[in-house]
Formats: sequence, structure tokens, C-alpha cells
Amino acid sequence: RVDALRAQLDQLQADLGVLEVEEASVAERVKLTQEQADAAERDLARAREALARGAGNESQVDARVQSLRGVLVALEALREQQARIPSRRAGIRAQLAARRGDLGAAEADLERTVVKSPLDGVVQRIAVEAGGFVRIGDPIARIVDTSRLEIPIRLPVAAAGVIRTGDVARVMPDGDANAAFEGTVSRIAPEADADRRTLTVFIEVTVDEAEQDAGSALRPGRFVEARVSSGSTERRLVVPRRVVQDERAF
Repeated sequence: RVDALRAQLDQLQADLGVLEVEEASVAERVKLTQEQADAAERDLARAREALARGAGNESQVDARVQSLRGVLVALEALREQQARIPSRRAGIRAQLAARRGDLGAAEADLERTVVKSPLDGVVQRIAVEAGGFVRIGDPIARIVDTSRLEIPIRLPVAAAGVIRTGDVARVMPDGDANAAFEGTVSRIAPEADADRRTLTVFIEVTVDEAEQDAGSALRPGRFVEARVSSGSTERRLVVPRRVVQDERAF
């Protein structure tokens, strides 16, 4: 549709150019025909003068009249053709405007046939095939961005009083301390799990390009062990262990 509308626009532009040439040609023909009409009027005037002086005859006058009428008819036809040119130009320009509007809509439709991922990443899965039909909301592909991950971690519900957004976390895939990653608490779930007596916090971890290229062990879907360090401080009284005897401090 876009190609067809562009071809129509090119044709209309060409028609407009042809109309400009035609207008110049008709104007020149009107000028020449007007000169012919003036000359025919002068010939008729001379023939009538000659007839009045007895030097001519009626047939010569009639011939001049017929010639003048033919030129005037041709001149009138050219002027009528010239008068229609502005309306023809306006019609072509109206068609151009309409086709440009149609082309804009068609180009917008064409842009919507290309789906662009809202994030950089790797295609994990494609859910549709070329030529298939999809409905609004149907997933067409899964894109995974491993440069920044958000990991849900369950903590004891009692940690709600000491854990805050921005606290530092250490994440170890499958508990491997040698492959630990540093992250921060990005958000805390507002609701606790009453059955498990746990609170879900989300840790955001950034993986640099070198770690991604090296095949980072921190991949979506893996189990991890995490340790969150509270940034909150509280004054405490430190009691040496040696002064505690029988659950009493001396």
C-alpha cells in the first residue's frame, strides 16, 4: 500500500508538471489566435471598405466574415481550456493532499508491523511464526537482559525492621562463594507471607560486559544464596562473655 500510494503521488506530481506546461502552451496559443483574430478583423474591414468604394464584391466580404468567425471560435475554445486549468490544478493538489494523508497512515501502519524490543538483550524464545495471527497482548518473543537482574529473596519476617532499600547484598549462585556478586536492595514487598513467615525483598545486581562475555554464572532461573547486610545502626551494650555466669552478669 505504501508503494502504491508513493507511485500515485509521483503520478500526480507528474500530472501537475504536465499541467504547467499545458498552461504555458495554451497561453501562447491564445496569444497567437488573438493576433489571427485581429488580422482577420482588419481584413474584413478592408474588404468592406473596398465594397463600399465599388472595388470589391459580397463574396469577398463573406469569405472574410467566415474566416473571422472560425478564428473567434478557436479563440473561445482556447480561452475556455485556459479557464479550466486553475480548477484542474486545484483538483490535482487536493488529490495530492489526500494521498499524502493516506501515505502517512499507511507508513504508520507499516511501522507497526515491525516490533522493537523495549530493552537490549538476547532472544530467549520466539512464540510466533511469520504469517501467523496474533491478538493484542499475545507474547511474540521473550528477551532476556542479563546486564541487570532483579532477584527475589525471602528473608525472615523479623528482618522488616532492619532491612531498608539500598542495603548491600551479596548473591552467590547455588551458594558458590567464589562466584559472588554484589547487589543492592531495590525494593521490599509490602506484604509478608503469613504461611512461611517470610518477607520478599528484591535485590538488583548489575553484571558488567566482561562477566557476561565470560559466561557469567548468574543467570535467570538459577537458585542463589543471598546475604543482606543491614545499613541500620543501633546502640548496643557489649557484655564480655566471661562476666556471664549462670545466666547472670557480674
